This record gives sequence, structure tokens and C-alpha cells, in this order.
Amino acid sequence: MVVKSGTNVLHGSLFFFDRNEFLASHSPVQSTSTRVQEIRNNQFGFAVGGPIIKNKTFFFLTGEIQLAVAGLSVLDTTPSPAWISAAQGVLTKYNVPVNLISQNLLSLFPSSVLTGPATANNYLANGLNTYNSYNGISKIDHRFSDKHAFAIRYLGGTGTQTADVGSHIKDYFQTAPMHVHNFSAVENDLWSLRMVNQVTLAVNYFLQTFNDFNTGYSAAAEGLLTGSSVAGAPQIKITGFDYTGATPPLGRTDVRRPRDR
Repeated sequence: MVVKSGTNVLHGSLFFFDRNEFLASHSPVQSTSTRVQEIRNNQFGFAVGGPIIKNKTFFFLTGEIQLAVAGLSVLDTTPSPAWISAAQGVLTKYNVPVNLISQNLLSLFPSSVLTGPATANNYLANGLNTYNSYNGISKIDHRFSDKHAFAIRYLGGTGTQTADVGSHIKDYFQTAPMHVHNFSAVENDLWSLRMVNQVTLAVNYFLQTFNDFNTGYSAAAEGLLTGSSVAGAPQIKITGFDYTGATPPLGRTDVRRPRDR
């Protein structure tokens, strides 16, 4: 990655980008009497560079923030009490007892989505997909001479996205926070018109985890698992209905220390 250096003159810039739902249309599954679902993307930042010591030491600095929201409008099918009553009627007709563990499955669905009749597409899912990102770069260059220079640089970023990845229930949207830190120090020596020596010391750190938006559910507490200490709901799918536990707990970390000469 090549990052600009400052100059003997202070320079800078600002930028801002905005998108919002006020000029958007209703979703085809929404009533025209309701508010248009949110869809917003705000991205703004700056860049500035200049001298610390004229002709010798320079700085360059950037910052960027992105905040985005996209409202969901999807017809969904959830196991509402009306569905449960219909199912229990079938079991009663054939003298089949109700499985208590199966009843406990309902507690994995938030009550706010269990409101519709015993029909397909009985719930309008309208959770918000959200995204935020905060990033910055800083760099300092020092010139010992026209043939010898040294620079240190830092790049950092953090952000989180929460989005529908299969289950349309907000509690089971995937949330994925991420952190990135990159440091480097570079020395350049011009030995001749045909030979340059560069020494780079650097380290890069990356961390990202994945989980359900709401990990407050407990499979052990509902009698679905025993001896489990994993937070969150298990993934349970019932044909024709939305499901729980869309994202199993996952994560990735990576630390690299390249050294080039």
C-alpha cells in the first residue's frame, strides 16, 4: 500500500456523501400508508498533510466514517399461536401427545414475530440491517538527505455489520464486528542510480467474530441441550417457517509480522 506524504504546504480536503429513503419508493410488500423503510448511507471524512519541519519532516492524516442502514421488507412465515393451535388440533385428532421439548422451541422465537394467522407469509419482517465503519491513516516522513529517508505509518479500522443472512428475524441477524491495526516503519537508501535499499518492519493485526444479534437465548435453559455453556440459540429449522440460530459462534484472528530488506 502506498500512502501519500505531506509537503511543505499545508493541504487538506473534506468530503460527505448522503443517501436516504426520502426520495425512495415503498417496498412492493408495504402498504403505501406506512412509512418508507429506512435506507441510508452516510460517508464522510477528511485528509490533511503538511510540514512539521520544512524540507525535513512531514505528516499526512486521514479519517473516514461510514454509517449505513437498510430496512428489511420481507414477507415471512413464523410459528404463531394460530399455527400451534392448528397443529395441536391435528395431534389431538390422532391421539398423539404433545412433545414438551417441541413446545420449548417456541421460546426461541421473540413474541413480536408470533402474531399472525395460520397461513404462509403471516409476518412482515422489517428489521434494520446496519453497518458502521471507522477508519484512519497517519504517516510521518523524515528526510535525512536527498538519498536517505525514513517513514512510519499506522492504519486502523473498526466496524460492525448486523444483517439478514437467512433468518429474517432481527434477533438472528448476523453481527460481525471487526478490528484492523497495521503498523510499519520503512527506511529507504538510494545507493546509486540503479540500486535502492529498503528495510521494512511491519505488523498487521486482524480480528473478526460472527454471532447472532441476540445471544440471550439458552438452549440448555430450554431443555434442548445439556451441559452446554454456549450462548445463543441452536440452529433449528422447521420446513416452511423461518428459523433460529442463523449464525453459529465463529471468529478469525490473524497477526503477521513481515520483514523485508
